[in-house]
Amino acid sequence: MDWRVAAAGSGLLGLILGGVGGQFLGEPEDDSASEDCEEQLVQLRSEAEQLQVQLEIVGGLPTPWPEEDMGPFEADAVKAWLDAAPSRFDAFASVAMLDCEEFPCLLVLNYLPDVPGGAETLEPVHDALDAHTEGRIGMESLVSDGPSGTTAAVPVAPDDALADPAIHARIDVRFEELLKGSPAEPVDDP
Repeated sequence: MDWRVAAAGSGLLGLILGGVGGQFLGEPEDDSASEDCEEQLVQLRSEAEQLQVQLEIVGGLPTPWPEEDMGPFEADAVKAWLDAAPSRFDAFASVAMLDCEEFPCLLVLNYLPDVPGGAETLEPVHDALDAHTEGRIGMESLVSDGPSGTTAAVPVAPDDALADPAIHARIDVRFEELLKGSPAEPVDDP
């Protein structure tokens, strides 16, 4: 908006509206400051877009929990499910942790030394989670073989959440971050 001083007689409305109905005293101010601001704004928007792309490449920001009730996928529900039978996977793995700091929870398991790693070994985990979530669990797992053994993470999320590229990328980053200290010691109370 161009704020100009109106000549006497144009009234308050003329002054507010930039001289409508009156004469202007002097020329409008130089537009170079406005042009500089516009250039800086364009540059800042470009930098913001570049940072957003970089953020997506490295796995994004922590994924907030959805506003709507996630039922069996809620952190408290997953914790209660695990607490109800903490030794259900003892035949092949120990529960290292349950990470529910962000959506979705990640169930992290350390395979026992003599158990071969691989997705097929996680079938009992997927079956148990499938029953807990009434068939809505996304069937995905991440497995990593390291010098100390095999670690697996199972995202406790519905299929549609796992189909979201941002959530999927963030799960991968979280798993990599967890591996830096894994295989973790078994926990008594995940």
